[in-house]
Amino acid sequence: MTLKQRQRLLVLLGLVFAIAAPIIILFSQGYLFDFKKFKFVQAGGIFIKSLPEEALIIIKPESGLKEKRIIAKKPVLISSGTLIKNLLPQNYQIEVSPLNNQNLIWQKQMIVEPLIASKATRIVFPIINPEIKTQTLATSTIQLIAQPENNLKTIFFADSEKQIWSYSPENKEPKLWLDLKTIASLSAQEKISRISPSANGKNLLVETSTEKLIILENQTLLGSSYFQVFLKNTKTKLNQLNLVWDKNNDDGLIALSSPAAYFFNLKTGEYWQITSGEIIGLSPGYYLAEDRTVYPLDQLDKEKKILTISKELTLDGFYQIYPLKNNSFLFWEKSGPIILIQPDKDNPGLNSEKVISKKADLLIINNDQTKIAFSESRKLFVYFLDNVFDDLLYQTDELLFLKELSQEPEALYFANHNWHLISAAKDSLTITEIDKREPINSYKIELAGLKKPLFFENNVFYWLDEKNIFGSGKILP
Repeated sequence: MTLKQRQRLLVLLGLVFAIAAPIIILFSQGYLFDFKKFKFVQAGGIFIKSLPEEALIIIKPESGLKEKRIIAKKPVLISSGTLIKNLLPQNYQIEVSPLNNQNLIWQKQMIVEPLIASKATRIVFPIINPEIKTQTLATSTIQLIAQPENNLKTIFFADSEKQIWSYSPENKEPKLWLDLKTIASLSAQEKISRISPSANGKNLLVETSTEKLIILENQTLLGSSYFQVFLKNTKTKLNQLNLVWDKNNDDGLIALSSPAAYFFNLKTGEYWQITSGEIIGLSPGYYLAEDRTVYPLDQLDKEKKILTISKELTLDGFYQIYPLKNNSFLFWEKSGPIILIQPDKDNPGLNSEKVISKKADLLIINNDQTKIAFSESRKLFVYFLDNVFDDLLYQTDELLFLKELSQEPEALYFANHNWHLISAAKDSLTITEIDKREPINSYKIELAGLKKPLFFENNVFYWLDEKNIFGSGKILP
């Protein structure tokens, strides 16, 4: 090679280095060349995490570039997720399917921004054909079903033989609580019209057309005898008493009569007047009086006013009261409004009142009281009571419409760390994600013969079918 050739080669290599070095440095610092914009741009990424973790991930760029297909494998030790790096900033269509059932597809439109990894970490695929365990509860027709408010795992039911039983998954067989035919003072034509267990299922209230029976752990009390002195003193008839359990106390029974309300302590036999007017709402520890004021359900502190609802809000019917954090309350009447009342931050001593829904059929609050879910004429909504950051930021008072169901739901349950909503209707379950990015992913599980949803715990759903069979099946991984 001559001297002139060596000089030309040196110049050429120098030019290559001068051009290539900055490009290599840009690539090493997370830059990509965008041919559409014809310039270098900072790359971003997408982080995907699903259950089950073995999944096919398809990344489709909006620009029409070649899609990426990634197989996410199950980690050896801990759940880690999959990071797809070096993506041009733009919109992407993401599809994820479990390897064991690629008919299930999760889809989402996601935006990739420079130097940011967009996240989708709450992807969960249901078990479409769950393994079902069964237990026959009765040989005759089950006519009434009730569950203790603080112990939904136990169910009480009355059959056509005028017997009342309780059952929970921990027990192998139902337990007999009452055989109405053995109560000598009742006629043979008497029928059970209502069963109501106490807060934790320790005691039971049974009503017929003429009698109210209070069943304690070791005895059965006839209401006509137990309330005899009270009825005489207040000049009230037994059938005028609307009896409800104190939601904090298994031995506390509240008598809603007109025009006053009373509290009975079944353990001591004492009773006292709660208010001289009517009660139009109840909760654990509180009641809403007809003067629109919330008071504590406490004999020692019964005159203390918690808050008063303004006359601008219409209050009709009987409300469930849900105490929340920071002295806030939710008021809800079934198939009626959901009202949120909070202390006004800008005006101490005053309250902020919001009507979240005008006609909610079902309501559920998640365990940390950051959001509620409700149904309204088959439409599912989620409302945020507090700021929540997960894959995205959800702000206080943000209302999300999720989807419209094909059937009216009979029960709602939060699942998957409160980022999915299970709605139970006749013969099926619908599992819907909580996410404000489109589209909203939803899956349906068919459960033939589902008569009444009972409860959901540890990813297992429990129900009663039309043949008196108590069924259970794991529906989420």
